[in-house]
Amino acid sequence: MSFAQQTPETTKVRSDTIAANMRNFRPRLLSLSLDTYMPIPAGDKFVGRGMEGKLSFNFKAQMFVYKQAFFKIGFGQTYFRVIDPSLTGNYKKTTVTNQDLSLGYEFLPINKVRLGLSVGIIGNAEYLNKENRNGRDRGFQNDTAKLNVYELYIDYEVFYFMSLTFNYAYRNDRTNINVPQELQASFDRAQFHNLGIGLKFYIGDNNLFY
Repeated sequence: MSFAQQTPETTKVRSDTIAANMRNFRPRLLSLSLDTYMPIPAGDKFVGRGMEGKLSFNFKAQMFVYKQAFFKIGFGQTYFRVIDPSLTGNYKKTTVTNQDLSLGYEFLPINKVRLGLSVGIIGNAEYLNKENRNGRDRGFQNDTAKLNVYELYIDYEVFYFMSLTFNYAYRNDRTNINVPQELQASFDRAQFHNLGIGLKFYIGDNNLFY
């Protein structure tokens, strides 16, 4: 009868294999990020034709469920200045507050770089419009929307626990704005691009289910 024995060499090979897998997999449990971005109006709707973007902010919490698959919760505020009230209504500026849940997957093309893609599955936005009558601010008007967002990001790991993140997102919100029927086609969507940069901090070394 013989028994398998673990030699120091066997233990070292196994440890090296595990370490190599960890380097290739680079698992994470949770990341928290704060981004600043510039919204760029797009399309032929009221935002694309009548507004310009101002510096805006996002906070995101991202949990890795299995390997590189993740879900993400985002909270943000997007700021616009009205440049043509004849296309938007008599407003001075608009602040868009949003909450959304996205699903995505992350790729690891080279060392220290993470490439992620995500699609929003649930989201709401509130458009807070500051009125401008006779050259003076006259309160606010609220509109709501169902948020649709598609995002791409590239992270560079500056340290093990922190990355510099560059991101692009396309917003195509389905708005609920009370306007005459003949104007509905111009106010049924709000479309814009977001170009951003931020910091991302990692917590934990293992996925939720892996």
